Amino acid sequence: MKYLKQGIDFVAFCDARGLPVEPVSYTALMSYFVDYFLRGNTTRTFPTIATRLKWLYEQVFGSSWLSAADPRGYRDFLQARRALAKLDDSTVTKARPLYSRILRMIFDDLASTEHEEFQVLACWTLAHAAIQRLGEVVDGKAKLSHLRCYSSPQGLFFAFVYGRLNKPKTYKVGQAPFAMISERGNAFAFGVLMAYLRMAFGGCDIFEGGEIRRIGGYKGEYTFDRRSDVWLFPRLAGTGSSSTAYLRKDRAVKVLRRLLARVQIPYPEEYSGHSARRGGYVDRLHVPIQYVQIQGHWAPNSATTDRDYSVHSIPLRIRYF
Repeated sequence: MKYLKQGIDFVAFCDARGLPVEPVSYTALMSYFVDYFLRGNTTRTFPTIATRLKWLYEQVFGSSWLSAADPRGYRDFLQARRALAKLDDSTVTKARPLYSRILRMIFDDLASTEHEEFQVLACWTLAHAAIQRLGEVVDGKAKLSHLRCYSSPQGLFFAFVYGRLNKPKTYKVGQAPFAMISERGNAFAFGVLMAYLRMAFGGCDIFEGGEIRRIGGYKGEYTFDRRSDVWLFPRLAGTGSSSTAYLRKDRAVKVLRRLLARVQIPYPEEYSGHSARRGGYVDRLHVPIQYVQIQGHWAPNSATTDRDYSVHSIPLRIRYF
């Protein structure tokens, strides 16, 4: 939706100024970027806008992007963008980090009847534990099958599999495609997720030695067909929610800010979807960086060796996560 909206804005801009949209040109692109900057926007969004416009030309118009159509014009375009960036004196604003201690404060303040609030706590706890943006676990990104509980000689742990529709990037091919949340390494997050699965889905399957045993077994808040995969965080504003409805990021942020205000955390409005990733990273400054990169499925420099992908990495990682 954001890609289309950006494309429509660009086409309207060109039409209003008599600039040809096709073929792609340095003049049309740079005029758009200069106008965008002069309207008070920061140049830090330029790479994102360029990506969206590239998608517009290649996927909608079926034509080449500037780098292929006019390599010299593309070099000039990049240089002009850098020149504009030097004039950008806007304040860099970052989301406040959401630390584990804050999540614990919220947990201690919740009542047993606050189901939606506990679900929101669970999704933020998962994002913090996996060192991810909130958008990676809500908005229909994660299914119930992406979070599995395994039994190992070192104890129980959840594996949160990074499910993607697209192929992994080259530097991530050899990397473990899951984050770990273990009872030993992160008892708080493990306990919250286990309690959430019991509340929402009535229990949790544990994979052990090629067999599956289920703990719980009673009816949860969410009725679903176990033969089909469902959202990990379905909408729980009311009981019996449809399987097609999932928790949205804006709703999760809104509820979090309300819970932060309840436990008297300053400036709750400055917390956003990126807060879990920032807090999760800062909380693990003591962890070797290679394990942080594996846990968060991060880049750059996140390509890993076979030992990080092998089963032998589980006993090592379980100490930290």
